[in-house]
Amino acid sequence: MNRRIVGVLLSTLSTLALVLGVAWWLTRPASPPNVVLILIDTLRADRLGCYGHSKETSPTIDALAERGILFEQAFSQAGWTKPAVPSLLTGKYPIQHGVFSNRSVGKDRRLHTDVLGRDHETLAEALQKLGYQTGAFINNPHIRSFLGFDQGFDTFEEELGDAADIRSRFQSWHSRLAADAPFFAYVHFLDPHLPYDPPASYRDRFVPEAFRDFDTRSWRRMQSRSGEADSPPPPETIEAMLALYDAEIRYTDDEIGRIVEALEESGQFENTWVIVVADHGEEFFEHGHLGHNRSLYDELLHIPMVVAGPGIREGRISTPVELIDIFPTVVEAAGGQSPDTVAGRSLGPAFSGQSLPDRPGFADHRSEDGIWQSVRDQGHKLIRFTPATADSAGPTPADPRGSPTATKPRRLESSSAQVFDLENDPHESNDLSDTIDAERRAHLEQLLDDWALAYTTHSGSDPVVVDEATMERLRSLGYIK
Repeated sequence: MNRRIVGVLLSTLSTLALVLGVAWWLTRPASPPNVVLILIDTLRADRLGCYGHSKETSPTIDALAERGILFEQAFSQAGWTKPAVPSLLTGKYPIQHGVFSNRSVGKDRRLHTDVLGRDHETLAEALQKLGYQTGAFINNPHIRSFLGFDQGFDTFEEELGDAADIRSRFQSWHSRLAADAPFFAYVHFLDPHLPYDPPASYRDRFVPEAFRDFDTRSWRRMQSRSGEADSPPPPETIEAMLALYDAEIRYTDDEIGRIVEALEESGQFENTWVIVVADHGEEFFEHGHLGHNRSLYDELLHIPMVVAGPGIREGRISTPVELIDIFPTVVEAAGGQSPDTVAGRSLGPAFSGQSLPDRPGFADHRSEDGIWQSVRDQGHKLIRFTPATADSAGPTPADPRGSPTATKPRRLESSSAQVFDLENDPHESNDLSDTIDAERRAHLEQLLDDWALAYTTHSGSDPVVVDEATMERLRSLGYIK
């Protein structure tokens, strides 16, 4: 597509968004709402009742969806926590904030990890400037204060326990808050993450008796020793894992229910936005893998997004939205204005019944092997892989396409791509890259190129060495061996 036409299209969408934003501004809450942003790590949308799952995994989230708005097509910017959560908390794409990965460096192969730079304003910082009391309650070794995630939080409690512990820490903090100022809480649950080990009562409730003793950790070790770590197991083994996964979701949902109860008992629920999202989903061998951090297929990118609270009408929205849209949406509701560098768009118009303009969605994943980037637009999705080359330093924040010298990404002849028709093939099982209309494919490629050129702005933060305690936590979650 001609770059001038692309520019006109983006300008038109921005103008339309501004007009709709004015309508939302007139109907937003009279006073800044409290905000409880709940992130459930590793949560696929299709394992929740409100997204069509047949099991009773999510009565609390389902009830919030009934009281508020559910986005049917919400997508993450990445297939794992490391780049996804910074995108949530800054409203920026990974190629802007530069937090991508862990990597072994030097002769001793010590693990280095990317840091969220202090030059990136977080949602907590934006709300803090608007007079909010801020607190974070987190159980994930990727989201740590020494990695830059404490920016803007008055209270930052990290490396907590399971869902009950996180909920308890939130309640204790909430009970001590001043009554004359709004609050923002970021609550990050990890329970649905591997190794899928729910409390016994939930295991008994969701897992068939024949698989009650199934241990995912032991199974993975056995597969690894036999050289079959990525070989799909028998269907009954996958069903056992899914049952354990469902049990973890229900356990987390019940703890979210206790948070909602605490807000209701304090009389604050009616002036509080409760937002439920995930950073990414989970693969159960749909494309050959278990877990995440390996691809950009929709079992990883399609996430739940539910928002309930004052000024939000009830309903379901089918227009695709992204994780980066949370930042500008919340800041606007709080009476603030997002920085120009924020790539997300406010979802506020949808809360008052206005339609949202459709726009392309993007995601990014990288490893020592190379870079995966995806674009979805008008029912089609393209995933492009660019392998790291022998003469490159691999993907870096400064150059997401792997060239050690270029300041902008470049196309490489060795790139390969897949194209999917999401309307007729939602599970991405039929690659159309060789048969799709050439003009349509060129359009998707051009969108991806223009996006990378427009948003590759981060010069990179110096990575830090990971301490042994964090290394052990990462091992327990399957990120490193």
